[in-house]
Amino acid sequence: MTTESKKLRSTTRILLAAMILVAPLPLFACGSAAMMLGGYWDPAASPDQKTTFLMTAGCGNHVNYFPREDDLVIAKVLVDAIQNELPRDAIAGVLKRFHCVYAARREPYYEVIRAFIGDEAYISFCDVSYLQRLVIVQTPSGAMLRNAPSASAERVNAVRHGAYMEVIATHGDWFEVDAKLYGQGFVHKQLVGRY
Repeated sequence: MTTESKKLRSTTRILLAAMILVAPLPLFACGSAAMMLGGYWDPAASPDQKTTFLMTAGCGNHVNYFPREDDLVIAKVLVDAIQNELPRDAIAGVLKRFHCVYAARREPYYEVIRAFIGDEAYISFCDVSYLQRLVIVQTPSGAMLRNAPSASAERVNAVRHGAYMEVIATHGDWFEVDAKLYGQGFVHKQLVGRY
């Protein structure tokens, strides 16, 4: 490699880093995982560019992260990253940010992710006890959070189909939940399913 091409490569990396700081890459997943994969799946993307994508990709908030839709796509990206031996810390960071893409755990390709983490470390790394407390809104019209466990209770907020919530307690046919940025309240069990 010539001195000139080394300088050009160095300058390109500096510009890329500046672009990331000034105008961050579009959010990975966050309700549009399929659209966002252009940055990773680009055939001309080098391993360094793919690693940068993984390390900078993430949701600014969880309102637009919908595990049943996004985890399947994110898992495929991670399987590719693992098979192409991208840095472990970049892959592990995405796994942590997106709850080990747990909603994809029944897919055959998920075994690659599980082997990457290791069977012994899986339960603690992925915080499975937390994941087992999560529910996802299943009804197409979404769910209404209420301030008490009753259909006539005051409405707190509407929660979109596919959004996840952490169950805090059970009150008969109602879950008391923390729906992240949607707020806390109560949701009827018939409107949600296990993560």
